[in-house]
Amino acid sequence: MRYFIAEPVGHIKNDLFFEVANFLWDSGNEVALGKNMICDCEKMQHDDYDYTISFVSHSETVESLFNTHYTILSKYFDKIDNTNPMLILADTGIYTNALPYPHKIYNFEKLDRKTLASFFDWCKKFNLFVRRR
Repeated sequence: MRYFIAEPVGHIKNDLFFEVANFLWDSGNEVALGKNMICDCEKMQHDDYDYTISFVSHSETVESLFNTHYTILSKYFDKIDNTNPMLILADTGIYTNALPYPHKIYNFEKLDRKTLASFFDWCKKFNLFVRRR
């Protein structure tokens, strides 16, 4: 699978950004980091990625989380297909449009390293975001 991770905005620390990237990479996936891709060149193709991932502030409603995700991605892509799967990491949980929209796939009190480690363990149990060998 190919994942695009947008650079974090707001108060979320970059170490979480790299934790997510490392988990996906170590799980056998291709990972592109938005932080390293901003340039004055032609924008990338959204369809080249199986998932896009962003970090969004906790102060937003569920509906606005997805709008913010599109706003973040518009920095990188000319055209964004809202049917492509996405993951949004917020302080209240992890959301996706891969299931009936909007859907929280993982709930927690605060987004931090410990929470991410727990989420990654959960993903491994169900073979989510892990490339099958």
